[in-house]
Amino acid sequence: MERTPHVPCGATVTLLGTGAVVGAGLMLLAIVLGLVPGLGPQRQGAPAAPPAVATAAIPVGPPVVENLYVREIPLPLDSDTATPDVLLTVQRSVDGRTTYTLAYLQGDSRTVRWESQPLSERSYERRIAVGPQHIYLADGTRLLALARRDGARAWERTLSDTILNVCRDCLQLVGGSLIALTQDGVLQAFDASGGRPAWSVRLNETPRQLVALGDAVGVLDYATPGGGGATLLLFTPDGRRLRPADSACPGRNPEYFQRPGIYDRLYPDVRGEAVYLVVDGSEGCVIRVGPGGAADWTTPTASTALESWSDGELLMTPEALFAGEDHALVSLDARTGALRQVVQSDDYELTPLAARDGVLVVEAIRTRGSRRAELWGVDIAGGQRRWGHVLLGQDRFVSDMDGGDWAGQLVPGGFALIQAPQGAEQLQIDILRLTDGAPLASATLPRENSASWEGVAWTDRVAWVTFDRTYVVDLASATLRYAWP
Repeated sequence: MERTPHVPCGATVTLLGTGAVVGAGLMLLAIVLGLVPGLGPQRQGAPAAPPAVATAAIPVGPPVVENLYVREIPLPLDSDTATPDVLLTVQRSVDGRTTYTLAYLQGDSRTVRWESQPLSERSYERRIAVGPQHIYLADGTRLLALARRDGARAWERTLSDTILNVCRDCLQLVGGSLIALTQDGVLQAFDASGGRPAWSVRLNETPRQLVALGDAVGVLDYATPGGGGATLLLFTPDGRRLRPADSACPGRNPEYFQRPGIYDRLYPDVRGEAVYLVVDGSEGCVIRVGPGGAADWTTPTASTALESWSDGELLMTPEALFAGEDHALVSLDARTGALRQVVQSDDYELTPLAARDGVLVVEAIRTRGSRRAELWGVDIAGGQRRWGHVLLGQDRFVSDMDGGDWAGQLVPGGFALIQAPQGAEQLQIDILRLTDGAPLASATLPRENSASWEGVAWTDRVAWVTFDRTYVVDLASATLRYAWP
């Protein structure tokens, strides 16, 4: 097998001796390859996995544009590399036929290590999970494990249904199991190394999220089909069902308990040691659930900014939780659940973005007068605004579904800000100091005026920003490492 040559910007690439060529104008989906817990015990007596199948050559034609879905994944497995490896979804047309593939790009050498066989055209049904040895791909009802080394198919199984496109983290590695939650309400587990079916559970409803809690996996479900409030159910990686988690808010009437809705969002803490439930309403509360399902604490939210809080954004740190509702920001102590108001502003809607060294970075949208988006640095202890930074655009980039003009991320040097407002011919990059908001590094990069912002992915050292091509930005110096292809 020949080695793939270096990829200069605007060139073409021959893939691993297959003869396939990638066009220079391809739009890319950058997903940072991440650390995943090691594989655990395997269930015995299940059918053997099929033999590995090498990836096949793919016909090539003129590139076309694809709307991209970009998600953050933790730090790369090869953390000593200067630029982490990434996965790319590639869309191309050949004689009027569109094909989609998954490609592995080595970040330092900018070479394609491998490219998969064609995937289904329903890109919204694809989900990816990354392990130390394999990349797991749910493509429609197909569930595949591809070797990280060369993309060879290690095993393939069939899911009972597709994974709903709005289902959060519904393909996950937990211990030695790969667990999927499909849109027919079935929770299915497979041995991650060999693909052997381990167990499955048919739920009473179809929830919209799968969470890991310690060594267990959790979902919201009704106690009976079509029931009232939902309960957090926990399952061990081998399929054993634990007792239902404490997931109800005690009301003023001892016989009344308010439970979360079936589609409410769950918030795993940063260490994976707890899950937070935010139940809004006049009898609502915030519940911290520990690994065994018992509530570490329950904090009522009546007459607070969280009383009418519904699927907003919750920022979690090891010390506290921060939530914004309309014109106020509140925090809850992660250890005790004590709730206090951090800051309030009648003229701004406030959303917490990041926190470190006593400073909370806040998105502040001005609601009095003309609309304007700002970044604030707020003192967590005292609530004073230390600094403000007016943004070039108004809408924050969250995903390809809603787009946006800017995105930000906490990095070792401060807070990285990338701005690409509609119609601008340049990409603005700033690294802001947390203490006073001063720019530690700034740069602008030219881009095509007509190219829309398709995605962004982060580590604490590098950002991938995709327009007509992917720009790899160094987050220490605010400089361009390279653009690909």
